[in-house]
Amino acid sequence: MVQAPNTPDPNEIGRALDTLFQHWPELRKDSVAHVFGEHTTQKFGPYNVPYIEPQRVQESKWIRVLIAKDAISTGWDCRARK
Repeated sequence: MVQAPNTPDPNEIGRALDTLFQHWPELRKDSVAHVFGEHTTQKFGPYNVPYIEPQRVQESKWIRVLIAKDAISTGWDCRARK
């Protein structure tokens, strides 16, 4: 998970993705998604990252990197807590 501020800098997220791809060479560029309130593909540096609905993240086995803002609050990431 890459957690971005609520007003993210697309170039900063692009640099974070550059770092991930450099250190994880087998990571595919099409294994990244975002759950921003803007429900469209977002451009982060040179990367076009598709939107996915938060409730679909767990079932989407293709996602290896998820980009989210600070304010994500759907609870999908908290299922282990009781």
